[in-house]
Amino acid sequence: MKIKVKVVITEAGFDVYLNQHPHQVSYPKPIWQAFPQKLKLPFAEFVAFMTTVPKAFTNSTNIEYQFPRPIAESFFYFGLLLSQPENLIDFSGWKTSDYLRQVMNSFYKISFTGQTREIITDVSYTPDKQSAIVPFTFGKDSLLTFGLCQEMGLKPIPIFMLEPTNLYENKLKQKLLAQFIKEFKQPIYTFPVPLAQLKQTRGKWWGWDIFLTQYTIFLLPFLYTHKANYLFWSNESNCNEVVSDSEGFMVNATFEQSTKWMQVLSSGLRLFGVNAKLGSLLEPLTEIGILSMLHRYYPDLGRYQTSCLNDEPISATKRWCGKCYECARVYISLLALRIDPRRVGFDVDMLRRSKRHLYYIFAKTQDDLHNKFTFTRNEKLFAFFLAYKNGNRGKLMDEFKTRFLKNVKAKQKHYRHLYLGTSSTQTIPEELKSRVHRLYSQRLDQIKKDLEPV
Repeated sequence: MKIKVKVVITEAGFDVYLNQHPHQVSYPKPIWQAFPQKLKLPFAEFVAFMTTVPKAFTNSTNIEYQFPRPIAESFFYFGLLLSQPENLIDFSGWKTSDYLRQVMNSFYKISFTGQTREIITDVSYTPDKQSAIVPFTFGKDSLLTFGLCQEMGLKPIPIFMLEPTNLYENKLKQKLLAQFIKEFKQPIYTFPVPLAQLKQTRGKWWGWDIFLTQYTIFLLPFLYTHKANYLFWSNESNCNEVVSDSEGFMVNATFEQSTKWMQVLSSGLRLFGVNAKLGSLLEPLTEIGILSMLHRYYPDLGRYQTSCLNDEPISATKRWCGKCYECARVYISLLALRIDPRRVGFDVDMLRRSKRHLYYIFAKTQDDLHNKFTFTRNEKLFAFFLAYKNGNRGKLMDEFKTRFLKNVKAKQKHYRHLYLGTSSTQTIPEELKSRVHRLYSQRLDQIKKDLEPV
């Protein structure tokens, strides 16, 4: 099958044509009008490329792009290749080399017309020093980033990226957005993710490979409108873990959220004349450190927390399904920090025996990949230890006590330092770094004192 792709600029965005069938990309009119005219076509062409090239990963598809090679093509392919091992988390039966073969072969199945466009250098981007774009999800991370920005006197501009495939989750979050805006008098953009219909929803889910990188590119018109000085993703220190797979490839299954890729993304913005600093204020923190900071120092924000993985009818009205590992990991971490899970909407006891399979620490077999990236086993052992010390009991706690308590207790000082401490950082802007680290050190020291072993 051959697909011909072209773009046409419109009043509020652009259309991407696949064999004469248009797919509309729309921005709020003031956002699109503020985007430099000279950048609109190369931007639209790059978006068209990065959202359609995964179709060439299948053996039967060739793509003819009816425009020149995008200047950022190699940047995007670089990310695609490095991100492929993430798929090992979700799909068994394939190896890293299988994924790399599909991506690398696709290079020979696509073609472009015309000469590469010149890099546009005569566009103006003078940053507003206090302005920060914050992709916003109601997860603990983006809530904390928002709170930190406000405390430091920055002007956070939250943008909720609405994925059309998350039908029921979106209904819930639209309600949360209305409540949040009313309570905090804070405008929030709701931006439907462009061309989401082109992603696979079965098979190998091609198109989701580096979707956070796509989000970053989609945000370029917002960056230009607000002349933001910062683009803050909310990535934590756990995102930098690396292991080796069965073929000897170094694997980071949260690659897009890693420090190394954020640095590349920041450079990628320069290809479009954007001088904003891309990074994460949460880079030095662990998951349990972020939770403790959010609920202790920004409790009004913490009440909005949700990050359940399921999208089913009940998700339209209920924040936590109680049936996924994300619900389990958040629940035990809240208990560890003496935070009542009901405060964020839990209405089920996640320490019932029936929930045992959701906690990776109890699994019969354990592999390094899932340990590092999906379940962070040692951090959860520490969370169980703190929850046990806080007086939580039940069948799962009995099993934890029998199998793990003695060993974790012997390592508690190490775990306390590791998971309630900070690590080095590369992406926090220099003008904010010392203030952020000082704030974290002071607050985590107090949290550690409050959680001292009895």
